[in-house]
Amino acid sequence: MNEEEVTGAGYIIKFFEDLELLNDSYAQLVNSLTNIKAKVSKEELVKEDLENIEDTDLSQIKNAADTLRYYITRTYIKSQALREKVPPFKEPKIKEIFDTVKEKTIVELNTFEDYVITINTCFVGGILEQLLVNAKDIYSKLTT
Repeated sequence: MNEEEVTGAGYIIKFFEDLELLNDSYAQLVNSLTNIKAKVSKEELVKEDLENIEDTDLSQIKNAADTLRYYITRTYIKSQALREKVPPFKEPKIKEIFDTVKEKTIVELNTFEDYVITINTCFVGGILEQLLVNAKDIYSKLTT
């Protein structure tokens, strides 16, 4: 493999790692909210419920949401850097959701979920598809 290929592969691996951390962050937020719903014995939380929960629970939700925003920003930037080479990253929904997350202090869980699913789908539909198509060439370069 030449230096450019190694650099490109490293970038894709880092992007994949960020996607995994994005997925973990979303799961942590969902888990935190589920635990709070159980404490207040409600299926859906409303603003008043959040005003009455313990500071540690509120802090846990805030930290989970902040971490999720962080990984949304990282994955958005990387997806936009790749959009000319990987057409699925041209999906307009990625920017729309990123702008919402960037501009609003309170974001609905569905918006976070939509971003996580969309960016993962684009990664699989673009990056992994290209890797599978080129797998034979990559394998031969690694084994020679």
